[in-house]
Amino acid sequence: MSQIPKLDIVSFFEYVTGLKPTEDQKQLLLSLTDMNVKKVIISAGRQSGKSITCAVAILWLSFVYGQEYPVKILLVSAQENILYFHIREILKRCPEFEEEIVAHGVYSLVPLRGYELRNGSIVYVRGATDKQIRGLPADIVFIDEAAEVKDDVILTALGNLSGSISKFILLSTPHKDNLFTKWATDENSGFKVHMWSAENLPWHDKTILETKKKEMSSEKYAVEVLGRPPTIQERGFFSRTHVNKCISDSPIVREGGTIEIGIDFGETESSTILTVIERVGKIKSKILDIKKWKLPPELVVDEILMQIRKWNPSIVKADNKPPEYMNVLKTKTRKIVFIDCTFHKELMLGQLQKLIREHSILIPQHEVELIKQLTIYRRGMKVGDDYVDSLALAVYDYGFKPSYGKVFIGAKNKV
Repeated sequence: MSQIPKLDIVSFFEYVTGLKPTEDQKQLLLSLTDMNVKKVIISAGRQSGKSITCAVAILWLSFVYGQEYPVKILLVSAQENILYFHIREILKRCPEFEEEIVAHGVYSLVPLRGYELRNGSIVYVRGATDKQIRGLPADIVFIDEAAEVKDDVILTALGNLSGSISKFILLSTPHKDNLFTKWATDENSGFKVHMWSAENLPWHDKTILETKKKEMSSEKYAVEVLGRPPTIQERGFFSRTHVNKCISDSPIVREGGTIEIGIDFGETESSTILTVIERVGKIKSKILDIKKWKLPPELVVDEILMQIRKWNPSIVKADNKPPEYMNVLKTKTRKIVFIDCTFHKELMLGQLQKLIREHSILIPQHEVELIKQLTIYRRGMKVGDDYVDSLALAVYDYGFKPSYGKVFIGAKNKV
């Protein structure tokens, strides 16, 4: 005869943890144990209690519900399985569960890759790879740290479900774009979404929360604390993860490729930025140099011409605004193609975004300002985007033909 008390899920939470669940946790517990709710997403801030709540639900489903209806539960995690860690810690504190487990682990009561109960319920614990999870039959699937799991693995886990229960549950902070964040924000996804914040929870220090709010961007605070995917306005145009993978900690040297230059002219609140890139083949681009000037047009022009002489690029692409720069430079060199960014900027940014997403551009780690602007860039920015605009011009490929005209330093002094 089982010694496990047949408690409702909220009472069971209190029994095995000694804690009172928050209202958010109560609502989640009810969804997780309601067999009519087939798809559940938990998008919550870090350290907000989502993992321990799911751990308790798994124990209730396997030990209590399983007394009448044995279940097979697949628990998938992309990283160290904190959810299963909570399960093992609870079982250590509740010795009455021990006799229900068919085979104990080598080093602890609970085996590292899951457990089987005398009532016939089984919990499989696996890593987030197709090889580990394919073929395991499941009534219920939990995917922990789901934002870290590849889309094809999520879909493989979905394919493991069969039978009348067929519950599919994903939990995470929404810190990456994948199926988890897509479903969490799609009103027509069919998922019951539980989204809650780590603010105002009794186990969080208010001083630490205030520091997070002060130091984190609105995007990061939304994800890490509020537990919601950032809005379109909050999202960075360039993924921080992809930008970081483009940064080179080794010196970037020329390889004999094609040199191109992009220039974003400064106005009242910004500087003129000149970016030199080298194209190596059709895919890779490398940033060789960046120059910045906070000078009036008549002085910047001479500096620009010196850089063109130094690098001898195949083409220079520059914004056609403000017009005073263009009007002067047109008389000095034929290498510059002036671009109306009103019409071309979306294409320019799209090409730069693709290069960064594919890690096909190398950015020197010392170009701190460029890296900073890339990570905070938003559509429609008017200030603080001059480095991004200059780089976007430098890498822009819209069928321009390289010009090999001479650079004219003065009316009587040709170079």
